[in-house]
Amino acid sequence: MIRRVTIRKFKRFREQMFELAESVVLAGPNNAGKSTLLQAIATWKLGIDRWLAQREGGRAVKRSGVAITRADFTAVPLREMNLLWEGRKVTGPRGMSGTRRLIEIVVEGGAGEENWTCGIEFQYSNPEVVHARPQMAKDLDPEAIREFPPLEARALDIVHVPPLAGI
Repeated sequence: MIRRVTIRKFKRFREQMFELAESVVLAGPNNAGKSTLLQAIATWKLGIDRWLAQREGGRAVKRSGVAITRADFTAVPLREMNLLWEGRKVTGPRGMSGTRRLIEIVVEGGAGEENWTCGIEFQYSNPEVVHARPQMAKDLDPEAIREFPPLEARALDIVHVPPLAGI
């Protein structure tokens, strides 16, 4: 079960933590972040699934990310990938050219005493492609890269169903 979602630099949020209970009702005014939370969870799961599809079982421990195209983002309709970034800023402030701002989505969960944490970073490549990798991949040892993501995160089934009018 997901207990907490932390998003950084995703859409309109610089950094926001959402605490979730066993049953959750998202209610609030327009532009409060209800859909953004659901889209962040779906984006996190897409990153996990792509990582597993392209890296699982491989012997490579390179810390490079896996490519995800704009067409893959069914939970978030996008004209171009920079719309995922807070303020559409994909690089650092002026004077820091070459520094890339990463979207970070960290999901924490557990059942009983068994807790787990799993974070994914997204790096902008171009208007059609982003790269996903484990959070802080450059600091992880090769074994941690091979074991990513935790088994509990792999087992989650997440489906984003966009709102439908008239139902």
